[in-house]
Amino acid sequence: MKTIKHSYGTKHAAEANASRHPTDFPSEEDILTFAPEGWTDYIRQLGTDFIAQVSIYNEVADLVDALNEQSTEAHPAPNPIGHSRIEWLAGPRVLLLQNADLGVCWMFWVGSEWTPMDSASGTHGSHVKRRVLQLADVLACIKIMSPGAYSEHLEWEMERSKH
Repeated sequence: MKTIKHSYGTKHAAEANASRHPTDFPSEEDILTFAPEGWTDYIRQLGTDFIAQVSIYNEVADLVDALNEQSTEAHPAPNPIGHSRIEWLAGPRVLLLQNADLGVCWMFWVGSEWTPMDSASGTHGSHVKRRVLQLADVLACIKIMSPGAYSEHLEWEMERSKH
């Protein structure tokens, strides 16, 4: 079951096949606590959506790491994916991936011992590398949208339902 929370209520849509991922999602209060200011619409990600969001995080993290390696503090490299922010909230074990240009913030509740960074010894001393996020690490994935992005999403859903 996929749950979509709208400003005007909650809608339940049938999932075509059962998800092999956990479905015990955080409460709405917990979700909105971590949401960007003024963003109240969210979609709980399941099945292929869930897999896609974990892949998106890893791709963005790789790109951000590559940009950081190429840039200097005085002249940061332009970010082709827009203004993305990755934040790890260790206390509640929430990983945020927010893209301000898209008006979307993916929230991952991580239930394992996973942490975003891994210290490793290299030939040039100690360096820190971002760890890959695995499906098994994530208890819940929720996509939160800005009011503008959510409005566009609803229009797209209405267009799609006409066909």
